[in-house]
Amino acid sequence: MVVVIDRSMAFFKNTASGLARDGFFVSNFDRDPTELRAKLGLDPSVRVMALDATGIAMKSIGKDIPNTPMLGALIRATELVKFDSLSKVLSQRFKGAVQAGNEDALKRGYKEVKSA
Repeated sequence: MVVVIDRSMAFFKNTASGLARDGFFVSNFDRDPTELRAKLGLDPSVRVMALDATGIAMKSIGKDIPNTPMLGALIRATELVKFDSLSKVLSQRFKGAVQAGNEDALKRGYKEVKSA
């Protein structure tokens, strides 16, 4: 599994080096994930997913902090953690407007991630 949070690194060839067949490549990328697959030469078995996490963070949180929307995308991709479990942790960790912004970012990351 590879998760690229810094969108400027999306096309670095070594970003995906060592990624196993049937792996996951999830990137903060505001265009079609098929473009990532093609430019990086990823194996057809790799599940490639893209999300404009920076844009979501700016709208939901008001800052370029794409971590929370990327978490939403990651749990959608892998199903390793249930959405409600992570949402509960966020509500315990953050309060007020910060909690609301992070909750929105998590939901949007989960819903808006695109797969190729």
